[in-house]
Amino acid sequence: MSAATFRTGHEVLVRAPVHRVWRTLTGDVGSWWSTVSRHGAVSASLEPYVGGRVVEENASRPWGTITGWCPAGHLEVRGRMDLPAGVSGLLEVELEETADGTWLHVLHQVAGPWETARWVRSTDSWRTMAEQVALLAEQSRGSLGLVPDVLQAGGHG
Repeated sequence: MSAATFRTGHEVLVRAPVHRVWRTLTGDVGSWWSTVSRHGAVSASLEPYVGGRVVEENASRPWGTITGWCPAGHLEVRGRMDLPAGVSGLLEVELEETADGTWLHVLHQVAGPWETARWVRSTDSWRTMAEQVALLAEQSRGSLGLVPDVLQAGGHG
């Protein structure tokens, strides 16, 4: 097995405003964490600031460290991510508000001695994560699919 860099990206249009997608992504980590856990953990905690840790339940070390944090739509995490020895990971999530909702862009990259077969499984996990975050954000109260925020706030549509 030789050292390599693998990169995967997924995009999903979420019919909810950026703040609801952000809340689902960062405030309700347990609702989607099982889709990316390599060891079957169903939850994780996230310390919401640059330098904060992402820690999977029952883990002896952090999954990663938050290196980018902007509630307007940017999350970046770097670290071991429970990957094999010698492999490091990068997770970048960008939210882009549009007239139709929010584009959720997920990028995951690993560098080091990594098997192609494992990467294929990992790619599927991040696609599932993006879809799960989208579904949960859309189902949360007031998503664009149900009642636009401007109407809930008493504004004019």
